[in-house]
Amino acid sequence: MVEISFPGTDKCSFTFSGLEKNDNTLAFFLDLLAKNNMLTNQRSTEGEMFSGWSHYGCVCGNLPFSLDYDQYWDWVHFSADTPENARMIAAQLKVLIEAEVR
Repeated sequence: MVEISFPGTDKCSFTFSGLEKNDNTLAFFLDLLAKNNMLTNQRSTEGEMFSGWSHYGCVCGNLPFSLDYDQYWDWVHFSADTPENARMIAAQLKVLIEAEVR
């Protein structure tokens, strides 16, 4: 079962757990977002060499959010502009993830 968590104090960032292990979490999410026309292809690599982070622009309906990837820890998390938007986007992504992994 896929679970959503909101680490941090701002509650604008969220992650998913309970995904089946795959070799490339980033590829899984990029593919899922692209299939559902949520990926805007606005990739920011500013500071990538030093920080190890890549940011991908995304949209859910008319709500912008980002997929953030830490290459050193192979960790994907998402962020939105408000906690309310983060909860709505996370719920929608959870539905898509669960449909994809069945």
